[in-house]
Amino acid sequence: MSLETDPQSLYETDYLRWIESTLEKLRQQDYAHVDWDNLIDEIEDMSKSERRTIFTEAYRSAVKQAKAETGLPLETFPVECPYSVAIVLDDDFLPA
Repeated sequence: MSLETDPQSLYETDYLRWIESTLEKLRQQDYAHVDWDNLIDEIEDMSKSERRTIFTEAYRSAVKQAKAETGLPLETFPVECPYSVAIVLDDDFLPA
């Protein structure tokens, strides 16, 4: 099955075919024809999405723990963390 076409335009016009084409090229070890720029962007986006998911889950767990330890109602705490991942991971950060 050959899915040969311009990778950039395929990425922009038919994402599913772009994925199939990229997978085929990687399986065949045809690295010279892989659309590396878009593949790298996709992997970076997946990583960011995964980090956001983990951060959100960790925040929800922390809120539940804070509720249990303080006895405060759940509504006391923001539904979403008011700080970005970068700020929270900063060693010098302390919420006011």
